[in-house]
Amino acid sequence: LSTVYVSCEITRRQLLWHDLSNFDPGSLPWLIGGDFNTISKPSEKCGGGPYSNKSMDHFNSFMANASLLEVSFLGDQYTSLAFPNLKLVHKPRILSDNCPLVSIFQEPTRLPRSFKFFRQW
Repeated sequence: LSTVYVSCEITRRQLLWHDLSNFDPGSLPWLIGGDFNTISKPSEKCGGGPYSNKSMDHFNSFMANASLLEVSFLGDQYTSLAFPNLKLVHKPRILSDNCPLVSIFQEPTRLPRSFKFFRQW
């Protein structure tokens, strides 16, 4: 698990994308979350100043280069196929423009084995 707070300055953000892209978790799954201070698509923008296509392109390139996928979510729209049992719940905003997140890993449901009765003589 990695948590980040990404600078609003595009040059500092690019340095972080570079550093994170060089991180290799090996065969382990990697969950990265936090405040990225950018968006991956225009539909994620809500209020504030205009978004930057350049910033969005850099973020999407970073995600592709690091083989990162968005985790499925419950709640607001902002927040993978690699983690089908992981869900993110977006809690209400209180003192910030960011939503607190709760991550929930749900064990796959296993169906009970069917009982078989064999009649013997």
